[in-house]
Amino acid sequence: MIYGVVLAAGLYYSALGLGGDHVPAARVAGFVSVMGLLFALEAMQRRWPAPGGSRAEVAALLAARLGLFVAAAALDPSGESRVLFLLVPFAAYFAFGRTVSLVLAAVCLTLLVAGFMLRVPHWYTQASYLSDVLMFAVGLVLAIAMASVAVAEQVYAAQVAALSAEAERTRLAGTSTTAWATT
Repeated sequence: MIYGVVLAAGLYYSALGLGGDHVPAARVAGFVSVMGLLFALEAMQRRWPAPGGSRAEVAALLAARLGLFVAAAALDPSGESRVLFLLVPFAAYFAFGRTVSLVLAAVCLTLLVAGFMLRVPHWYTQASYLSDVLMFAVGLVLAIAMASVAVAEQVYAAQVAALSAEAERTRLAGTSTTAWATT
C-alpha cells in the first residue's frame, strides 16, 4: 500500500509540475519502473523465502529492497519516497531482531542527512529540512516500536497455542486414564 502512495505522489508531483522545474520523462519512467520492481519484489516475497527461510535469503530480499528504495529516492520528483526507508528497520526487526533494526534505522537516518548535505547547501539552517529529519527520526522510532509490539504478540500467541495444546493433551490423557480405569 505504501508503494502505491509513493508512486501516486511522485506521478502527481511531476504531472502538475509542483517543483517548478520540468521533470524529464525518462526520470519519471525510471521512477515508475523502480516502483514496479518494488511491487514485483513484494509479490515474490509472498512465495520466497518460505516461512522460516534462511537468514541469507531474508538478507538478500532486504538488500534488494534497500537498493530499490535508494533508486526510487534518486528518481522520485516529489521526494516523498524517503518514507520507504522506514520499512527497512521494520522488516529487519522481524528477521534479525532489535539490534540490527536499530543499526539499520541509524543507517537510514544517515542516508537522509547525507542526501540533504549533498543536494541542499546549508540545509541545516532551513526549518523544512530540519522538520523532515525530525519527522523521519520519529517515523523510525514508531516503525521499530510497532515491529517490537508485533513480535511480542507473535511470541504471546505461540505461548498461548503451546499452553492450549498442553491442556488438551492433559485433558485427553485424563480421559483415557479414566476410561481405562473404568473398564
